[in-house]
Amino acid sequence: MIPDFRLVHPDGRDYILEIVGYWRPEYLQKKFAQVHKSGCKNLILAISERLNLDKAGLNANDLPCEVIWFKDKLLPKSVLEVIDAIKRVEIDS
Repeated sequence: MIPDFRLVHPDGRDYILEIVGYWRPEYLQKKFAQVHKSGCKNLILAISERLNLDKAGLNANDLPCEVIWFKDKLLPKSVLEVIDAIKRVEIDS
């Protein structure tokens, strides 16, 4: 899997962002398997709400990464909110 974007926060935190917008069940199954195999702790997966994960037999709650849902387009604000939430969890831990 080659991620779509690498994001570097000014405080040095580093994330990779993968956008999942393609709908074929085989593609989704392969993508989710790649996410599980990657073991990547800094992955953020943006998933289109228009995808039929049930038809592919998938559940986003089972993913070992942060998930952002988007409808028409992925908003940068949504990505920043997830990154800020990750930092809050790290600080509280």
